[in-house]
Amino acid sequence: SRIDLAKQIMERNSPTAKETLDIMGFEIIDNEPKLVDDKLW
Repeated sequence: SRIDLAKQIMERNSPTAKETLDIMGFEIIDNEPKLVDDKLW
């Protein structure tokens, strides 16, 4: 699922991780990716 994918991206914690999650429609809240914007991608 997308939330699992987001958590994997967070674990890698690369400089682009937050940007990638932004594009996917997630926001980092308390170090947890939360789906805030369900964009079509």
